[in-house]
Amino acid sequence: MFDRYSIELPLDVDINKAIQQYHEKVNAKNMQRLQKDNELKKAKQQLDEEANVQSSIKDCEGSSSHLEIGGDPM
Repeated sequence: MFDRYSIELPLDVDINKAIQQYHEKVNAKNMQRLQKDNELKKAKQQLDEEANVQSSIKDCEGSSSHLEIGGDPM
């Protein structure tokens, strides 16, 4: 009788090769996930930088003083 974690493999299967292939698949999935996470982090950083620039522009526009050039010196 097999417990719920047991699997039957054909007798001609190389266990080490099967384990190696499993790890290669898992590593490939993990690398894809890491790449996607890194891309998302870069995109978020760019958005944050753009938001900071926009915020700085609005701050400058709101606090700009009126400067008159020319006119009567008196």
